[in-house]
Amino acid sequence: MIETELPSREQMINELKQNNSFDVVVIGGGITGAGIARDAMLRGLRVCLLDKSDFSGGTSSQSSKLLHGGLRYLQNYEFSLVREAALERERNLEMAPHLSKIYRFVVPLYKWSKTPKFLLRMGLILYDILAYPKSIGSHKNLGAKGIIKEYPFLKNDQLVGGAYYHDIRTNDSRLTLANIQSATSGHAIALNYFKVESWERVEDGVRVDAIDLETSEKLKIKTKVLVNASGPWSEDVEKLGKDFEGDMKIRRTKGTHITIRPKFDDFAILIVNNDNRPIFLIPWDEFTVVGTTDDEWKESNESVKASKEDVDYILSALNRLFPEENYTYDDIFSTWAGLRPLVYQAGKDERKTSRNHTIHNYGDVISIAGGKLTTYREMARQTVDKVLKNLGLPISKHRCVTANLPLWSAAYPDYETFSSETTNILRTKYNLGDDTAKMLIEFYGEATELITNIIDEDQTLAERLEDNLPFIKAQVVHAVRHEYALNPVNVLRRRFQIAFCKGNGLSSLDTTVDLMARELNWNADKRAEMTQMYIDYVNEFMAVPK
Repeated sequence: MIETELPSREQMINELKQNNSFDVVVIGGGITGAGIARDAMLRGLRVCLLDKSDFSGGTSSQSSKLLHGGLRYLQNYEFSLVREAALERERNLEMAPHLSKIYRFVVPLYKWSKTPKFLLRMGLILYDILAYPKSIGSHKNLGAKGIIKEYPFLKNDQLVGGAYYHDIRTNDSRLTLANIQSATSGHAIALNYFKVESWERVEDGVRVDAIDLETSEKLKIKTKVLVNASGPWSEDVEKLGKDFEGDMKIRRTKGTHITIRPKFDDFAILIVNNDNRPIFLIPWDEFTVVGTTDDEWKESNESVKASKEDVDYILSALNRLFPEENYTYDDIFSTWAGLRPLVYQAGKDERKTSRNHTIHNYGDVISIAGGKLTTYREMARQTVDKVLKNLGLPISKHRCVTANLPLWSAAYPDYETFSSETTNILRTKYNLGDDTAKMLIEFYGEATELITNIIDEDQTLAERLEDNLPFIKAQVVHAVRHEYALNPVNVLRRRFQIAFCKGNGLSSLDTTVDLMARELNWNADKRAEMTQMYIDYVNEFMAVPK
């Protein structure tokens, strides 16, 4: 049962106006900033997090949606990174089982593969060793006949063998949101669409000048320590500081994904393309995610999107794996691209650049960049340790406890029992289909109760947004009331994943806008503006490029 009521955005802004002084202000509402806010709150600090867009509006909603050790990083001899990620992978599973699903990843090898069988086998042995004692499953080597027997649709006259190992699929946007909700449930303030315009060191710390993009109201905020966790915008945020000379240097690389019709549902595939880049095929119920690319990006962060060249590259890899399928642009449901904020390393190309993170401690200002979705909790721990030292507080009396506490909505004693009992309630009391029940539990955990409370208010909100998809109207209302959603992109792209499905959620847009308008008191002009906003977003950032 959900016991802690979350504050609304309006309530948090009012609290900010009443007391604008904080121990730490975090700039950036992606997974790293959200993790820092949760960790700092749990250690007794007064926390405010600000993001100029939506929570997970940048890199943290554009990933491959994996919690993984990083098998391919062994090629770059990044053993410590793989070890750290493998251990954090299991901790994420323990903190939020409903957001973490273990998959078997099949790795077929072909005559054209540049990775020989013996090297794959050695890599998987090392991968299992580095995960000890947090292993989520051992690998298994397979010959060509073994691959075809277990996975007959991988049959290919170029197949020579392969193996499988285990990693975890997650919902990156909802993992970020769960950290935000964990922080706000403990009285931290977290505000999306609240842009930092400038900041300046003052006598007692740092003064931040920010603007609420929803109302254009400007506020001044005081903090003892400012943390810059803005990912690809890290250099930009340092430049917002008056008379501040930072030295963070970011290398941005673009990763593109597509979604296609579902092909399998109980395992994933990792293929090493003929240029030695990895391509994942990761099943979700309504689609399969395929990606990614890894190319340097030197244009605007806000303009990143899939290009025709990106999509052609992914389709080529798909058709090499499944030559009889002959995938074309017509088979693609959606596309997306995001930026990896890698730490710049002179002389290394994008594929050799380390995924390790770095923390630059300037005293009352701290910048963190790099890292992986999987290791966000450890990145947050290290950052908050430095915050405490800068505040003169002993870490021994403010120890990190994030690894031992569930995320918000994940406090069920046993996930399997919780899932079974909740599924039964959703089926019998609310007459929801099996696919909807499964989706609600996997997306919301204990917060499924908040959605059923909304249905209790109005039975029509149990209706589906689209007949052939599991998503229901109550999720829209819940996103506005409990998840800080302010526009249809927030709802359909990040709070749940209908934008990735065939049709991109456009058939449910009018209903979504109607439901949001009722909650947010939109007039006709605002409704039209929000409708057009979503259409423009889909056409610009999710449609198949021409």
